[in-house]
Amino acid sequence: MTIDICLEIGERAEFSKTIGETDIALFAGLTGDFDPVHVNEAFARTTAFGRRIAHGGLVMGLTAVGSSRSSQRSAARLAPRPFFQSIRFA
Repeated sequence: MTIDICLEIGERAEFSKTIGETDIALFAGLTGDFDPVHVNEAFARTTAFGRRIAHGGLVMGLTAVGSSRSSQRSAARLAPRPFFQSIRFA
């Protein structure tokens, strides 16, 4: 199987987002990661961070946006090409 990638060296994809209370609460609920450094301000003040911090997994997940935008550009340059069936959820 050959995969063609139509991106140029140096191309960029940018994304910005302000992480808010809702993002933290939803991520904690989705993953079950209720570590107090993420969800308990009073506790987080006693840590080296001095305040609550976002989950590392949440931050890493945001990198998917750049990857997705790059692959969309590549796909548009290759169109029309067949894609595998999408993974669907209930």
